[in-house]
Amino acid sequence: MVGAGHNAAMTTEWAVTTGTERVALDAARSADVIFTVTNNGPVNGRAMLDAVGSESTDTSWFIVEEPQRMISAGASMPYRVKITVPPGAPAGTHFLHARVYSADAAPEETSRLSNRIGFDVAGAAAKPKPWWLIGVAALVAVVLGVVGWLVFRPGPAESEAAPPSPSPSRTSVPVPNLVGMQQSEASSALQQAGLTVGTVRHRHAPDQSGQVTEQSVPQGSEAGLGTTVDLVVNVSLAAPALTSPGGGALFVKEFPALAWQPVEGAAKYRVRVDTEMCVFLIFAVECRYFDDPQLGSPYGDYHTTSVIEVSATTVRPDIVLKVQPDVPKAGHSGNVRWQVVAVDDFGTAGPPSGFLSFFVNIR
Repeated sequence: MVGAGHNAAMTTEWAVTTGTERVALDAARSADVIFTVTNNGPVNGRAMLDAVGSESTDTSWFIVEEPQRMISAGASMPYRVKITVPPGAPAGTHFLHARVYSADAAPEETSRLSNRIGFDVAGAAAKPKPWWLIGVAALVAVVLGVVGWLVFRPGPAESEAAPPSPSPSRTSVPVPNLVGMQQSEASSALQQAGLTVGTVRHRHAPDQSGQVTEQSVPQGSEAGLGTTVDLVVNVSLAAPALTSPGGGALFVKEFPALAWQPVEGAAKYRVRVDTEMCVFLIFAVECRYFDDPQLGSPYGDYHTTSVIEVSATTVRPDIVLKVQPDVPKAGHSGNVRWQVVAVDDFGTAGPPSGFLSFFVNIR
């Protein structure tokens, strides 16, 4: 009874994130969005996830798969939300939030909202035009044009007049100021000027997300038609949504591949992997995660924690788990936890995901 009272008195701190700011509906006007719920509190808790739409949406558009789940302290769990827009829904851009709260407390006490996800709903197809009327109008225009030419055609002296000399074609244009524009606006401005968007690099700056902050060719300088202009665009990197493995998954000896969803604007990812170590301390064996990557003798060559940088959204760490042969139960326990953080083109990291854990049976 003491443990139950302790858990009830403590508040679970929830967080809910997603790895994208916009999704595209398929031909059936549907899409899936993955939200990651993290229990940042000190005790296990039951999380309830709701889909909250903007005023132009209806709650029937959203279905949360298994909305109530138990999440361990410090762990994360992905939730899938299905978007299905019915025929006749208003066209335009609509938005969706995810709201998480404790199932065992009043929602207003523990609820947290995710970032906003946008999706576009196309309008109804236009009615076919009466093409026979357009054909008749075109035919009348041709007849009137021929008659007009016969009546007002120039005389011999006019027709033999020398044609005007052509003006020289332009080969360079001034480069517009792109700083402060949204990326789509900058692309349109370059296209209208006869220039081309080159390499786009991203910098994590949530307060100015989407804005162009640098351009490779200065404003006002002359550039040849078709010149490429590189851009630096601010983004708000989200915490990656971890997909597998997790939830206490069990593996036999072989270390599994880790996978997560891509984050918009990320150039690469840093993957932290912690392996629980059991060490002999005087008369007992203590098992825990160590922040020090190098333990003393006799555990000097045992893995404890490492960070791997990759550009893909999956990696199989080259980590070997082993036991201490001279001390029973010493060495790696088999418990592993991992998390991922997205990194921009300049090495700045966004918010980290929560930890997911699994078990490798090595004994």
